[in-house]
Amino acid sequence: LEFRRVLFRSEYYLKKLGLYPGVAVELGPKRAQFFQEMYPECHVIVGDIWDPAVFDEAVEWHKKMGSVGTMASCSCQSYSNANIYKDPTDLRGQLFLPMLKFVTKTYNEWVFNENVPNMLTIKSIGGVVVGDCIQKTLAYHGFKYIDAGVQTSWDFGCCQDRPRGFITASRNKPWKLPTPTGEHVTLEDVIGDLPSLEIGEYDPNHKGHDARFFTWSKPQIEVMRHTPTGSSAKHNPAPWKPCKVNGSPSKA
Repeated sequence: LEFRRVLFRSEYYLKKLGLYPGVAVELGPKRAQFFQEMYPECHVIVGDIWDPAVFDEAVEWHKKMGSVGTMASCSCQSYSNANIYKDPTDLRGQLFLPMLKFVTKTYNEWVFNENVPNMLTIKSIGGVVVGDCIQKTLAYHGFKYIDAGVQTSWDFGCCQDRPRGFITASRNKPWKLPTPTGEHVTLEDVIGDLPSLEIGEYDPNHKGHDARFFTWSKPQIEVMRHTPTGSSAKHNPAPWKPCKVNGSPSKA
Protein backbone atom coordinates (compact mmCIF):
# COMPACT_ATOMS: atom_id res chain seq x y z
CA LEU A 1 0.00 0.00 0.00
CA GLU A 2 1.13 3.53 -0.68
CA PHE A 3 0.49 5.61 2.41
CA ARG A 4 0.13 9.38 2.31
CA ARG A 5 -1.61 10.96 5.26
CA VAL A 6 -3.23 9.30 8.21
CA LEU A 7 -5.11 9.78 11.45
CA PHE A 8 -2.87 8.35 14.15
CA ARG A 9 -2.43 7.92 17.86
CA SER A 10 0.56 6.96 20.01
CA GLU A 11 2.89 6.20 17.09
CA TYR A 12 6.55 6.98 16.37
CA TYR A 13 8.87 6.55 13.40
CA LEU A 14 5.90 6.82 11.05
CA LYS A 15 7.81 8.71 8.38
CA LYS A 16 10.32 5.87 8.16
CA LEU A 17 7.38 3.71 7.08
CA GLY A 18 6.18 6.25 4.50
CA LEU A 19 3.38 7.51 6.73
CA TYR A 20 2.73 11.25 6.97
CA PRO A 21 0.14 12.13 9.65
CA GLY A 22 -2.45 14.68 8.58
CA VAL A 23 -4.62 14.88 11.69
CA ALA A 24 -4.39 13.42 15.19
CA VAL A 25 -6.78 13.34 18.15
CA GLU A 26 -5.35 13.08 21.65
CA LEU A 27 -7.07 13.52 25.01
CA GLY A 28 -3.99 14.59 27.00
CA PRO A 29 -2.45 18.02 26.31
CA LYS A 30 1.12 16.82 26.98
CA ARG A 31 0.69 13.87 24.67
CA ALA A 32 -0.75 16.17 22.02
CA GLN A 33 2.24 18.50 22.40
CA PHE A 34 4.55 15.52 21.93
CA PHE A 35 2.78 14.62 18.68
CA GLN A 36 2.93 18.17 17.44
CA GLU A 37 6.68 18.35 18.05
CA MET A 38 7.21 15.07 16.19
CA TYR A 39 4.97 16.02 13.28
CA PRO A 40 4.72 19.83 13.00
CA GLU A 41 2.77 19.56 9.73
CA CYS A 42 0.03 17.49 11.41
CA HIS A 43 -3.17 19.09 12.68
CA VAL A 44 -3.34 17.93 16.31
CA ILE A 45 -6.66 18.13 18.14
CA VAL A 46 -6.70 18.10 21.95
CA GLY A 47 -9.98 16.66 23.13
CA ASP A 48 -12.31 13.72 23.63
CA ILE A 49 -13.37 11.90 20.44
CA TRP A 50 -16.80 11.38 22.06
CA ASP A 51 -17.25 15.18 21.86
CA PRO A 52 -19.18 15.91 18.62
CA ALA A 53 -17.14 19.07 18.02
CA VAL A 54 -13.87 17.15 18.29
CA PHE A 55 -15.17 14.35 16.10
CA ASP A 56 -16.39 16.76 13.41
CA GLU A 57 -13.10 18.67 13.43
CA ALA A 58 -11.20 15.41 12.93
CA VAL A 59 -13.44 14.47 10.00
CA GLU A 60 -13.00 17.92 8.47
CA TRP A 61 -9.21 17.83 8.70
CA HIS A 62 -8.98 14.25 7.47
CA LYS A 63 -10.65 15.45 4.29
CA LYS A 64 -8.74 18.75 4.15
CA MET A 65 -5.37 17.00 4.45
CA GLY A 66 -6.21 14.45 1.76
CA SER A 67 -5.84 11.53 4.14
CA VAL A 68 -6.23 7.99 2.79
CA GLY A 69 -6.06 5.89 5.94
CA THR A 70 -6.87 5.69 9.62
CA MET A 71 -4.78 4.34 12.47
CA ALA A 72 -6.52 3.77 15.80
CA SER A 73 -4.99 2.75 19.11
CA CYS A 74 -7.81 3.26 21.57
CA SER A 75 -7.35 3.37 25.32
CA CYS A 76 -6.61 -0.15 26.59
CA GLN A 77 -7.48 0.13 30.30
CA SER A 78 -10.93 -1.38 29.81
CA TYR A 79 -9.47 -4.51 28.17
CA SER A 80 -6.09 -4.95 29.84
CA ASN A 81 -5.28 -7.80 32.23
CA ALA A 82 -3.06 -5.31 34.06
CA ASN A 83 -6.18 -3.47 35.23
CA ILE A 84 -8.01 -5.35 37.99
CA TYR A 85 -10.95 -2.98 37.51
CA LYS A 86 -11.25 -3.38 33.72
CA ASP A 87 -14.75 -2.89 32.33
CA PRO A 88 -15.18 -3.31 28.55
CA THR A 89 -18.64 -1.74 28.79
CA ASP A 90 -17.45 1.66 30.03
CA LEU A 91 -16.81 4.65 27.75
CA ARG A 92 -13.17 3.73 27.19
CA GLY A 93 -14.21 0.21 26.30
CA GLN A 94 -16.61 1.65 23.72
CA LEU A 95 -14.02 3.82 21.93
CA PHE A 96 -14.01 1.45 18.97
CA LEU A 97 -17.47 2.81 18.11
CA PRO A 98 -16.44 6.41 17.32
CA MET A 99 -13.44 4.95 15.50
CA LEU A 100 -15.74 2.94 13.25
CA LYS A 101 -18.03 5.93 12.82
CA PHE A 102 -15.03 8.03 11.79
CA VAL A 103 -14.03 5.47 9.17
CA THR A 104 -17.54 5.54 7.69
CA LYS A 105 -17.58 9.36 7.60
CA THR A 106 -14.24 9.72 5.79
CA TYR A 107 -12.49 8.22 2.79
CA ASN A 108 -10.04 5.49 3.71
CA GLU A 109 -8.15 3.05 1.52
CA TRP A 110 -6.98 1.25 4.64
CA VAL A 111 -7.52 1.00 8.40
CA PHE A 112 -5.09 -0.17 11.07
CA ASN A 113 -6.26 -0.94 14.60
CA GLU A 114 -4.07 -1.90 17.58
CA ASN A 115 -4.75 -2.68 21.22
CA VAL A 116 -4.05 -5.30 23.88
CA PRO A 117 -4.79 -8.89 22.73
CA ASN A 118 -8.11 -8.94 24.62
CA MET A 119 -9.49 -6.47 22.08
CA LEU A 120 -9.99 -9.36 19.68
CA THR A 121 -12.04 -11.55 22.03
CA ILE A 122 -13.47 -9.46 24.88
CA LYS A 123 -17.21 -8.86 25.05
CA SER A 124 -18.72 -5.41 25.43
CA ILE A 125 -22.28 -4.16 25.80
CA GLY A 126 -24.85 -6.75 24.72
CA GLY A 127 -22.23 -9.48 24.50
CA VAL A 128 -20.71 -7.97 21.36
CA VAL A 129 -17.18 -9.25 20.74
CA VAL A 130 -15.14 -6.12 20.04
CA GLY A 131 -12.77 -7.68 17.49
CA ASP A 132 -15.63 -9.30 15.57
CA CYS A 133 -17.63 -6.07 15.56
CA ILE A 134 -14.71 -4.10 14.11
CA GLN A 135 -14.03 -6.65 11.37
CA LYS A 136 -17.67 -7.11 10.39
CA THR A 137 -18.28 -3.36 10.26
CA LEU A 138 -15.23 -2.77 8.08
CA ALA A 139 -16.26 -5.59 5.75
CA TYR A 140 -19.78 -4.14 5.51
CA HIS A 141 -18.31 -0.81 4.44
CA GLY A 142 -16.29 -2.22 1.57
CA PHE A 143 -12.96 -3.32 3.01
CA LYS A 144 -12.27 -6.52 1.08
CA TYR A 145 -9.02 -7.60 2.72
CA ILE A 146 -9.12 -7.95 6.51
CA ASP A 147 -6.66 -9.71 8.78
CA ALA A 148 -6.49 -10.00 12.56
CA GLY A 149 -4.23 -11.64 15.10
CA VAL A 150 -1.87 -11.29 18.03
CA GLN A 151 1.79 -10.50 17.48
CA THR A 152 4.64 -9.49 19.76
CA SER A 153 7.50 -7.08 19.17
CA TRP A 154 9.88 -9.76 20.54
CA ASP A 155 9.48 -11.64 17.24
CA PHE A 156 10.51 -8.60 15.20
CA GLY A 157 13.88 -7.68 16.68
CA CYS A 158 12.69 -5.57 19.62
CA CYS A 159 14.01 -6.26 23.13
CA GLN A 160 10.53 -6.42 24.63
CA ASP A 161 7.96 -9.22 24.65
CA ARG A 162 4.86 -7.10 24.17
CA PRO A 163 1.93 -8.99 22.61
CA ARG A 164 -0.68 -6.84 20.91
CA GLY A 165 -3.86 -7.48 19.00
CA PHE A 166 -4.00 -6.10 15.46
CA ILE A 167 -6.67 -5.66 12.81
CA THR A 168 -5.72 -4.55 9.30
CA ALA A 169 -8.19 -3.70 6.57
CA SER A 170 -7.69 -2.66 2.94
CA ARG A 171 -10.13 -1.89 0.15
CA ASN A 172 -8.00 -2.69 -2.87
CA LYS A 173 -4.94 -4.80 -2.03
CA PRO A 174 -4.25 -7.82 0.21
CA TRP A 175 -2.76 -6.72 3.53
CA LYS A 176 -1.67 -9.51 5.84
CA LEU A 177 -0.02 -9.22 9.22
CA PRO A 178 3.75 -9.67 8.80
CA THR A 179 5.61 -12.92 9.31
CA PRO A 180 7.87 -12.86 12.41
CA THR A 181 11.53 -12.39 11.53
CA GLY A 182 12.72 -14.81 14.21
CA GLU A 183 15.37 -12.29 15.25
CA HIS A 184 15.43 -12.14 19.04
CA VAL A 185 17.28 -9.34 20.82
CA THR A 186 17.68 -9.00 24.58
CA LEU A 187 17.80 -5.82 26.59
CA GLU A 188 21.43 -6.61 27.36
CA ASP A 189 22.18 -6.63 23.61
CA VAL A 190 20.82 -3.09 23.37
CA ILE A 191 21.98 -1.33 26.54
CA GLY A 192 24.30 -3.85 28.20
CA ASP A 193 27.28 -1.55 27.74
CA LEU A 194 25.73 1.23 29.84
CA PRO A 195 26.54 1.59 33.54
CA SER A 196 23.88 0.46 36.02
CA LEU A 197 21.91 3.27 37.67
CA GLU A 198 19.96 3.40 40.89
CA ILE A 199 16.77 5.46 41.16
CA GLY A 200 17.78 9.13 41.37
CA GLU A 201 21.07 8.71 39.50
CA TYR A 202 22.00 9.72 35.96
CA ASP A 203 24.87 9.16 33.55
CA PRO A 204 26.32 12.42 32.16
CA ASN A 205 28.21 10.49 29.46
CA HIS A 206 25.14 8.99 27.76
CA LYS A 207 22.21 11.19 26.76
CA GLY A 208 18.93 9.73 27.94
CA HIS A 209 20.51 7.36 30.46
CA ASP A 210 18.79 9.07 33.37
CA ALA A 211 16.96 7.58 36.38
CA ARG A 212 16.37 10.82 38.27
CA PHE A 213 12.70 11.02 37.43
CA PHE A 214 11.63 7.38 37.70
CA THR A 215 8.75 6.63 40.04
CA TRP A 216 9.08 2.86 40.36
CA SER A 217 7.97 1.43 43.68
CA LYS A 218 10.32 -0.55 45.91
CA PRO A 219 8.52 -3.87 45.15
CA GLN A 220 8.96 -3.24 41.41
CA ILE A 221 12.65 -2.52 41.89
CA GLU A 222 13.17 -5.66 43.96
CA VAL A 223 11.38 -7.79 41.38
CA MET A 224 13.66 -6.45 38.65
CA ARG A 225 16.76 -7.01 40.80
CA HIS A 226 15.84 -10.71 40.84
CA THR A 227 15.05 -11.01 37.13
CA PRO A 228 17.82 -12.81 35.20
CA THR A 229 19.14 -11.33 31.97
CA GLY A 230 17.13 -12.47 28.97
CA SER A 231 14.16 -13.49 31.10
CA SER A 232 10.78 -12.08 32.00
CA ALA A 233 9.94 -11.17 35.59
CA LYS A 234 6.85 -13.35 35.30
CA HIS A 235 9.14 -16.40 35.31
CA ASN A 236 10.84 -15.45 38.58
CA PRO A 237 10.53 -17.76 41.59
CA ALA A 238 8.48 -16.64 44.58
CA PRO A 239 8.59 -14.13 46.22
CA TRP A 240 10.01 -12.22 43.24
CA LYS A 241 7.05 -12.54 40.89
CA PRO A 242 5.19 -9.35 39.83
CA CYS A 243 1.97 -8.92 41.79
CA LYS A 244 -0.94 -6.52 41.97
CA VAL A 245 -1.63 -4.17 44.86
CA ASN A 246 -3.82 -6.81 46.49
CA GLY A 247 -1.00 -9.37 46.34
CA SER A 248 -2.46 -11.54 43.58
CA PRO A 249 -0.24 -12.47 40.57
CA SER A 250 -0.01 -9.82 37.86
CA LYS A 251 -0.60 -10.79 34.25
CA ALA A 252 1.09 -7.61 33.05
